[in-house]
Amino acid sequence: MRLFLTMTLTLVTAGLAVVSFLALAETNVWWVRTTDFPRLQYVIASVVLLLALVIAKPVAARVRVALTAIALAALSFNAVKLAPYLAPTEGTAAACPAGEAFSIMLANVQMENRNTDELLEIVRQREPDLFLALETNEFWDRNLSP
Repeated sequence: MRLFLTMTLTLVTAGLAVVSFLALAETNVWWVRTTDFPRLQYVIASVVLLLALVIAKPVAARVRVALTAIALAALSFNAVKLAPYLAPTEGTAAACPAGEAFSIMLANVQMENRNTDELLEIVRQREPDLFLALETNEFWDRNLSP
């Protein structure tokens, strides 16, 4: 049981460290770039892992210290990466002078959807400076041309 617990905690810690720091690699390989996105999940997993390391008494103390250091490094790195997104921001839109505001409307229309009139009505009401439609096809291209 002791060996199983040690190996499990070691593998989980190593895996968490790898996915946390893999995004530092300068590459555009898709599966490497995807490790950038679940930072909040990495933070939660690190906290759970640290709690497990505190509770795991059968694991040798030196191993627990090493795994704790690695988990803390992963937690710190992910927390630093997340910090700009969690910090409160002051109303930047409110600080923009009224005549200099720029509005963008984005609509994910989905190709199967056929409610063009409803979308066009919303666009006319909002009058955005820039309108972007995603997941369009020829039908949507024709019907959004106005």
